[in-house]
Amino acid sequence: LRRQRHMCIRDSNKIGDVGAMALADSLKENQNLEEFDIDDNVIGDEGIASFSPVIAAHKSLTVFSASNNYFGDEVAGALVVEAKKNPKMKLLGIWNIYFTEEKKNQMKALANPISLYCRIGKLEGTKIVTDTYDMYLLNQWVSEQIGGKVTFKLLWQGSRDGFSASTFHTKCNGQGPTLSIGLSTFPKIFGGFTSHNWDSTGTYYDDRAAFIFSLTPVSYTHL
Repeated sequence: LRRQRHMCIRDSNKIGDVGAMALADSLKENQNLEEFDIDDNVIGDEGIASFSPVIAAHKSLTVFSASNNYFGDEVAGALVVEAKKNPKMKLLGIWNIYFTEEKKNQMKALANPISLYCRIGKLEGTKIVTDTYDMYLLNQWVSEQIGGKVTFKLLWQGSRDGFSASTFHTKCNGQGPTLSIGLSTFPKIFGGFTSHNWDSTGTYYDDRAAFIFSLTPVSYTHL
């Protein structure tokens, strides 16, 4: 790895945090690296953070892409800070699902003049789904059903609005496709998606895009 100029380790490799940290360590002596791509490798905060010193130290590096991994805002911000220390850096890819519109704009302003490749799609306002991998799964599942990009808007929250059925329907009727998330007393996270509008007519609808899900770490499931 000492002489590689262009490196792409992505998709089916799934190196994870341990593999990422080992890779980052092995790149310390490579001063020829120009482009580095580790997209889609199930790398979390710890693994991605290990590349921060690589980005700053490799003065030949112009492109670093770590999109579609499972790291959050804080680590992404640290990558931007380190990238700014590299005068040749042109593109930083962090195309994840964990940025609000406000955070995305802040990150782009911070990165300037480096091009920042990112998007939005975080579950706004939820107190139940806080794990970045869970957010990733829900975004992927809903995206598959609607055939496009997902932007979530919080309509109803039981702890804020009350748990009565009438309040739920007041907030959610006629709002288009919805994702409902619940937390059991066990505690387990579960819920469902429907592409139809909610209404209060008591009518049943055929929805081929609808699914129910469970976000239990040992068995992530959507049916």
